[in-house]
Amino acid sequence: MDEIVVLYLNDLEVSLRKVDLDERTNSIEKAQLKAEESLLAINKLKVDILKHTFINSNEEINFFKVHKPKFYSKLYYFKMVQKYESRKPIGSENNIREYIIKELGKLKSYFDLNKEFYTYFRNNCTHLDKLYFIRENLDTNLIDDYHIYDADKHFCTSHDYKVSRLISMDYYQTFLDKKLLELDTTIIPIDSINIESKLEWTESKADLTELIYALFSLGVFNHGNADLKQIASFLAKMFNIDIGDFYHTYKEIKERKKGITKFLDRLKSAFITRTELIFYN
Repeated sequence: MDEIVVLYLNDLEVSLRKVDLDERTNSIEKAQLKAEESLLAINKLKVDILKHTFINSNEEINFFKVHKPKFYSKLYYFKMVQKYESRKPIGSENNIREYIIKELGKLKSYFDLNKEFYTYFRNNCTHLDKLYFIRENLDTNLIDDYHIYDADKHFCTSHDYKVSRLISMDYYQTFLDKKLLELDTTIIPIDSINIESKLEWTESKADLTELIYALFSLGVFNHGNADLKQIASFLAKMFNIDIGDFYHTYKEIKERKKGITKFLDRLKSAFITRTELIFYN
């Protein structure tokens, strides 16, 4: 069964890349075509699974908990992207930003509603797997997604859909975060900011990026109404530094293995040390 899953996944990835390379299609059409390719792969997989007899419960659990969601999560994700592109407002950056923030809010609401299962799945728990991912153990009392009642009981369990939804929403959150950051990281030309300063930033660009995102996250400017690129452009001008692509820098910060707040931790430590020295002296 693993070999079949890998084969269909590889074929699907090839099809998705072909869609990406087609310059004749726009973003909405690409998302729709990718969803259609995902559905085709799912239908092929379903035909094989309905003819397959699982060796034991572990193989069945592995399919419905791990393999099936790889396909469905792509389908759900591409449909969400299609809806996003179709409903995205035309107008100012602020309108688009508000739209993205609302979408992120919807994701948070879903995650909050499914926090218990989300924690179970993310922590790789297994003690309820036979209840969640064995077809014959399907308990309708555990189902909170109404459409599952109409699903093919030979091709679903009570929770494989929920795994697929959670994974697709992780994908979608990453997509939205990127869109939001792209809006916020279009730097205003430094020459257009009227400010004179003899201060020069002598730490790294990554350190300044930490500070910028921390100030933005706390909403310290204009009662929280200043956007990220305003803050970045202002501080870059104030400290006489070309901060460059700070979205890329921020991505690198998020991927750090040992702490994402190196500069902020140093800043806090230095402040505490200085304050204690002044107090005791």
